[in-house]
Amino acid sequence: MGYASYPFLRDAFMGIIRKYLQHIKKSLNKRLRSYRLSKTKGFDIRLLTACDINLDLLDLLERGVCFPHPVGIVISSHVKIGDGTQILQNASIGGKVSWGDAERVYPVIGSGVRICAGAVVMGNVTIGDYCVVGANAVVNRSFPPYFVIAGVPARQIGRVPPRSEEGSHEKGLARSAE
Repeated sequence: MGYASYPFLRDAFMGIIRKYLQHIKKSLNKRLRSYRLSKTKGFDIRLLTACDINLDLLDLLERGVCFPHPVGIVISSHVKIGDGTQILQNASIGGKVSWGDAERVYPVIGSGVRICAGAVVMGNVTIGDYCVVGANAVVNRSFPPYFVIAGVPARQIGRVPPRSEEGSHEKGLARSAE
């Protein structure tokens, strides 16, 4: 006999689990409010439950790193990420082991970089400021600032207009799309 024989037990158990998860969420929200973080700065409970981010999450959020769809994101503990970077769902950023050496090498992500869904950035690579990494790209070499990169392996497919002192970066992207 299993839960199928006693559906009321399954429902009761699920109710208890839901209440417990709501309690955890409320507790975490109170703690995060004390650090002056809010939903508008990018916090979502899924950052803790559905991602494997081995960096100081509060530090990342305070520096403007944004996770619009925080599901399946994996970030290694030695990766360096610049301010204002945006990382979408299922992106993986991590080290690479050379089998001849026991040494690991990790990526450095510049400021204002946008890493789209499913992208993989691995090894001793540097992605320059304001680059855009396309969906499902596999980045295994370095790129200078203001590049649009995509593909397997990643290569340059365009350029992001440089930021102007008076205009915002987003306006520049909108103008280049027209």
